[in-house]
Amino acid sequence: MGQLIGLTLAMALAGCGGNIKFEKTADELLEAMEREGPVVPLPDRLAPATIDSAAMLSEFAFAASQMSQRTASARRLMLAAEARVEEAEREFYPQVTLTAEQITTEQSILESSNPSVEGDVSSYETGNVNLTARLRLLDLQRSAAVVAARSEAAARAADLKAAEQDLLEDIVTAYVQAGEALERWRLAQAEVQFYSARAEFEVRQEAAGELRGSARSVAAAELARARSDAEIAAADFRIRTDQMCGLGFDTTCPYPASARVTVALPRPQAITQDELDSIENAPEIRAMADRVNVALREVDQARMAMYPRITLELAAAQRDRGGSLFDGSSLSRTNDVSLQMEWDIYTSGRLRRIRDAELNEALAAGHDYEARLQSAVSDMRSATSALNALWQHDRSLDQVVALRRAALQEIERERDAGVLSDLDVEQARLDLVRAEVFQQRTRRNYIVATVARARAQGAMDQDLLNTVERVMSDNRFSVRVYGMAAP
Repeated sequence: MGQLIGLTLAMALAGCGGNIKFEKTADELLEAMEREGPVVPLPDRLAPATIDSAAMLSEFAFAASQMSQRTASARRLMLAAEARVEEAEREFYPQVTLTAEQITTEQSILESSNPSVEGDVSSYETGNVNLTARLRLLDLQRSAAVVAARSEAAARAADLKAAEQDLLEDIVTAYVQAGEALERWRLAQAEVQFYSARAEFEVRQEAAGELRGSARSVAAAELARARSDAEIAAADFRIRTDQMCGLGFDTTCPYPASARVTVALPRPQAITQDELDSIENAPEIRAMADRVNVALREVDQARMAMYPRITLELAAAQRDRGGSLFDGSSLSRTNDVSLQMEWDIYTSGRLRRIRDAELNEALAAGHDYEARLQSAVSDMRSATSALNALWQHDRSLDQVVALRRAALQEIERERDAGVLSDLDVEQARLDLVRAEVFQQRTRRNYIVATVARARAQGAMDQDLLNTVERVMSDNRFSVRVYGMAAP
């Protein structure tokens, strides 16, 4: 025991010999965590993704979800929650504490029944060393805290999956919105071509005296409007493409495309009971359910605080006391075994109020969970209804586009025969483009509804991205339009 005292004092003196550094820099902490703890992938540098026509949407989306700071943060919070579980569980492991103190006492005798010692001054030292081991045998409040920590860890794991799902949804949404800008550009370009032909036709008509000059201004205005629409749509396409690429780092992102009208849309399926049940396992719904469990366990903690707590304690102590004028020096050692019970018998109702507050918060969390679950079911039903309507509408548009294409061919033949003019051909070509763009818009909305249905179930996966990439694959104008916008 004497050696133990000397070692303890030596450590204390060594620790006070210089400046103690309590905090590490962020880089030092990161290096230590990756050396000693769970490794979380982080980007070496925040270099934005580069755009490449050979890149695939699915590959970019999953690479972005792994390198995103949003998912990295959620992953760190999950690791922290898992560490909290171990912390709560180890409250029931043996806890060993060593305390050591050195006391110097200066004693002056001011008055005494023995005149011979009055005014005497003495100094002595006392060294105390205590080694205590504690083991919780019964603590219902802390037992509930362990269960709460486990539920919070499960909620954090669900948060990580939800963050990955959210990022995939953001990427697909940006991709589809860029396709919408591409549709507007294509329609504006068709209008530019038509109104240019109409303006030339009206110039010839005016020169022949068959058209008043004031009538030409309408075509000129429409031409200016169409050119402006094309420029705005091109700029919008680049902005949305850059926003999508900005969601990933150190990877390549694809050029967004509009919907391809020659690809068959998957036939929508009716909602099954398994799908409705799977909504409860969607990451954000699962996280809310786990947090309801956390709230309920906090109610248990408040409730269990009213029950006894039992702790086993083993203590070994040594006291080396220098003597004073009245007693000699002494060296004593004690070994104690104690079984402690703590029970808060009366707290003026404080513990009951804590329990009531936790109970109401748990009930509020339960209502939020039910509301979110109902909203997810409603979103899924709405998306399914939209899918059915859009799929039927797309089939009708197939016939419309086919008829417009046949009409254009017939008008071109009649133009070649001298029956119709070039302006009639351009009008038919514009009508065809309008029909095709309308079908592209319908198919894009079909993809939006498909994504909404999958997101309600937390099912944003490789198959869904493949479907999006297969339908939204008309990239004939993507590179061209991207280069038109101002940098």
